[in-house]
Amino acid sequence: MHNDFFYVSSPLKDPSYRLSPKMSSSLSNDYLSFYYANDNKFPEDCVVLQKEELLLCFKGVVWNKAELLRNNASKSWSEWLFESFRQDISATLKKLRGSFCGLFSSLDGKMAEFFTCHQGDRPVYYSQYETSIIASTNYYLVVQQLKRLGASLEIHTDALNMLMVTGLLPNEHTLVSHIKRSLPGTSIRFSKLRPNLTPYHTLNYGKTYSGNIDDAVEELDLLFRKATQRIFERDRTSGYERHLVNLSGGNDSRMVSWVAHEMGYTNQINYTFGHSQSHDIAYAERLAKQMNHEQLTHFLDRGTCLLLLDEVIDYVPATVSYLGSAHGMEAWENKVDSTLYGQSITGQLGDALVGAFSGIDHHAPAKLEGLTGFSSERAVQIDSLELDRYESNEIASFYLRGFLGALQSSPVTQRYTEVASPFLDVELMEWCFSLPLHFRMNHKLYYKWMQKKHPDSTRVRTTTLNGKIGAPRLFSKATSLFMLIQNKLSLLLSGEPTLGIGSPTHMNPYALWARNNKDIHEFYEDTFYKTIALVPDNKTRAQLEIVFKTGQIMDQALVLTILSFWRKVNNV
Repeated sequence: MHNDFFYVSSPLKDPSYRLSPKMSSSLSNDYLSFYYANDNKFPEDCVVLQKEELLLCFKGVVWNKAELLRNNASKSWSEWLFESFRQDISATLKKLRGSFCGLFSSLDGKMAEFFTCHQGDRPVYYSQYETSIIASTNYYLVVQQLKRLGASLEIHTDALNMLMVTGLLPNEHTLVSHIKRSLPGTSIRFSKLRPNLTPYHTLNYGKTYSGNIDDAVEELDLLFRKATQRIFERDRTSGYERHLVNLSGGNDSRMVSWVAHEMGYTNQINYTFGHSQSHDIAYAERLAKQMNHEQLTHFLDRGTCLLLLDEVIDYVPATVSYLGSAHGMEAWENKVDSTLYGQSITGQLGDALVGAFSGIDHHAPAKLEGLTGFSSERAVQIDSLELDRYESNEIASFYLRGFLGALQSSPVTQRYTEVASPFLDVELMEWCFSLPLHFRMNHKLYYKWMQKKHPDSTRVRTTTLNGKIGAPRLFSKATSLFMLIQNKLSLLLSGEPTLGIGSPTHMNPYALWARNNKDIHEFYEDTFYKTIALVPDNKTRAQLEIVFKTGQIMDQALVLTILSFWRKVNNV
């Protein structure tokens, strides 16, 4: 599936200019050039419309489309969307629920506004070079056009340091100094070549919730059901009667599948991928059997997904480590026929939303500690993470580790289909952040909701708790202590852990795969030594070499993410 578009505020008349072969449609005049692909999973949601000297391009899927049109029955979707954008872009974007991106531009090229959805899982990359504005959902088309204009492409040093420290890019900068990206809940408006970043939605704590935790359980269930219905009905209205629902051993995907089943969406196929001995695989299979769902399981035991470095970088341009997308790509390539189903329905970010990233019961200022994904000792090299833009450390974590971290793997799945999670519904997110933090800490509200409203969902153990929900807290603590002791003993006796990414019980034991499959080690070594010389700056090259030679699998993967990306930038 290809949802790409490409925009440049100047005519492209060179017939040899290389664009994606999937971009079969175009618009060009004396002021701008625009190319787009028509290969969309939900084509009825996608709009490309030229009208009144304006151009609208809207790509993705909208979960609440039926609700929006219910109050505008006399208009088609494209008519309503165009008119709404013409009147007020920010107000329109606020109303939409789903995964989307696009642009709204004047045909004379004097005004252009690019946008992404509230959660930012469908980024738009853009650049201003001399008198040209360039934007695309395909990063490397922006690179290609910059080269065509004669731009000198350099590594953005601060962005590189931020990626090395946090494992992600925490703001609009990318690894190429000329290129930026849209951020969650933000549009970028160019007028007379001047960019203006406009947040149309920002998560904050809002009005403090006044009810008790039992009231919260009831409201949570209503909001979650509404969000779930939106997504599953969106499948049905496009003719997809079977729902593809991710299922692991934790809480989030379990509750999506379980609540949807209770609501009558029983024609589900649950899919799980990971190491065959992992608790996630075992628990997911028990849950699917309990709900009488067909289960689709893909084992990743040899870790060959770690070889998909360049394939992932095609879709995730080093905004996060490629590891977060590699296992999913292998599963989609080998196990799932995406033409049979609608969206890939997940439980993304549920644990951080109904639970909490924070380990304290009050809202503390945002700080680097707790946001780092890989190498916190290199934090001194960062000039600024701009953390003061967030109301608290928890909200900073939600944006960085959630929207700009975990969700940046979505473009790989979007190669095959759309991605949806009820937990990303804006009303639900805003309501959860209005709750007292102590409601959400330690999964207090989460478990109370499961036990009170959906008690049978707790019959299978959960990896989140390392045990069964509802068991005495002392028992859970004892289980965790036993597992830690067992892990230490195993390390002493055999040198192999029973916990973490080196253990066969982990869903994605990267260290175990690298240790057991010599092809991975050889691939890493070969890729590193063939690409490190491409980095032009001596200091950066030395920094990457130290991290690769002294780091563990996660550090090495991050270095290779950067090198594979830079090789592609050089080759397009």
